[in-house]
Amino acid sequence: GRWFITCCVRNNVTHQSWVLLLFSDDSDPIGSWNFYYLDFTLDGGTPTAFWADYQDVGTSPTGIHITANQFNWGAPPIFQYAKIRNLDTADVLNLGGICWWDFWALTNPGDLSPAFSLRACDMTSWPGEYLFVNSVSYGGSFLTVWRLVGAPCAPISLTSYNLPVLAYDNPPPAQQPNLTYIDCGDARLMNAVYYGGDMWTAHAARYNWGGGNPDVSIVWAYQIQPFAMTTFINGVGIPSITSVAYPAVDVDDLKNGVATMSIVGPGVFGSTTWIDLANGGPFGGTFYHFPGADNYNDLVNFGTAGNPFRWGDYYGCDLDPYDGKTLWMYGEYAASTTTWG
Repeated sequence: GRWFITCCVRNNVTHQSWVLLLFSDDSDPIGSWNFYYLDFTLDGGTPTAFWADYQDVGTSPTGIHITANQFNWGAPPIFQYAKIRNLDTADVLNLGGICWWDFWALTNPGDLSPAFSLRACDMTSWPGEYLFVNSVSYGGSFLTVWRLVGAPCAPISLTSYNLPVLAYDNPPPAQQPNLTYIDCGDARLMNAVYYGGDMWTAHAARYNWGGGNPDVSIVWAYQIQPFAMTTFINGVGIPSITSVAYPAVDVDDLKNGVATMSIVGPGVFGSTTWIDLANGGPFGGTFYHFPGADNYNDLVNFGTAGNPFRWGDYYGCDLDPYDGKTLWMYGEYAASTTTWG
C-alpha cells in the first residue's frame, strides 16, 4: 500500500498552476516520499489560461484520479469548469514518464449546468468502475454521480446521471456568542466514500426550525446506492439557532461510520463535533464535541451576516487501512480570537 496527498500550487505572476501529487515509497507514511508537479493549466495536452483549486484525489486498482475546479486569473477569479485527471498508478510509482487522461468542461446531465467540486470517491471496495459525485454548490434538488470505466489513460467511458434528492440551498453564516458571524461555506460536497455497493457523502444546507428562529446551517447526509440509483437521506442538525457545516464522512467495514463537522452558535464557540452514521440510518443521535475557546476573528472580513469571517473547510474523516474499523477525523476549532487549532 501507498499513501497519497495532493495540494494546489500556483504562481500568480507567471500564471502557472499545478496539483502537487505526493506519495509514500512504501506503506509507512513516516518514511520517504516522492512527488510530481502536475501542470493543471493543461487540458490533456492543450494549454489554457486557467488554474486549479479545491482538488481531491482517489485511487482505483490501477489508477490515481484527481479532480479540481478551474478558474481564470481575473480579480476576482471566475469559475470556468470542473476537471478530472486520471493517471496510471504504475507509471507514477515507477518515477518515470507518466501518462494522463483529462475530462474537462463537465456539465450536470439534464439542465447542463456546470458541474462543480466533483469529489473523487474513496473506493474501499472495487465494483469495476471508479466513482465521482457532486452537488449543486449554490443549491439544487439532485446529486450527480459519475462512473468511469476503463484504464486510467485510455478510459472507455465517463457517464453521469442525476439522483433526485430533497431540495437544498446554500447555508447561511453562523452567529457566534459575541453576535458576529462566521462563514458556513456553500452546498458543495466535502468528500465521498464507496464501500460494498453504497456511497456516503454530505453537505451543508439552509434550514429553518420554525418558532420564529432564523435560518441556520444543517447537514444533509446521504447513503447512496450508485448502481441502483437510490438513496437514503437524513438531515442532521440541532433544533435551535446553532449551525453545523463542512461535513466529512467515512464508514467502517460494517458500513457504520461517522460524520465530523463544524458547530457554532450563539452559545457555542467555533468547534468540531461528530455524529454517528448508522448503516441505513437513522443518522445523528449524540453530538460528540471538541469545544472551541473563543469567538473567532479572521482579521480580514467584517464578521457581519453579509461579510462573515472565513471559517475553513478543513474537515476530514478516513478509515484506518490496517484494521478496517478505526475512523480518524480532523477538524478545526477556535483556539483563541485570531487562531484556530
